[in-house]
Amino acid sequence: MSKSPLHSAIVRRLFQYFFPLIERNPDFALLKEDPLTLKDSEPEPDLAIVDAREAEDFHHHPTTAHLVVEVAVTPIEVDRQKAPIYAEAGIPEFWLVRPSDGEIEVYSRPENGVYREMTTLSGSDSLGSATFPDISLSVEELLRVPSSN
Repeated sequence: MSKSPLHSAIVRRLFQYFFPLIERNPDFALLKEDPLTLKDSEPEPDLAIVDAREAEDFHHHPTTAHLVVEVAVTPIEVDRQKAPIYAEAGIPEFWLVRPSDGEIEVYSRPENGVYREMTTLSGSDSLGSATFPDISLSVEELLRVPSSN
């Protein structure tokens, strides 16, 4: 399915925010729409932060990530159904960005294929990462859509 301009713009905005943070740490790599080889599937999250050594492997896709981000414009349920897949893989954080609703669902604490915590952020809430403490974004700024002229 082709991506909407809103979807692409939010993914670009997140990529541009994450890139300098990840670039400073040679242990990690930022992937954009690249596959992860998990137990029963190969999802292609919009963004994923993975170990650099796995990202540089020419024979296998990364088998896990530290953080995955999906931007869901429509239908949201398709991306929400990925939560158990990411939890089963032990991915510590999964963000489901919902720009049309002005919200971000943050899933954490994976255990037995389920995320034990889910928080919904919106408006002036600050979006942070337990795995990457340098990450701190305003939900409002991230999801701000400029008016068209």
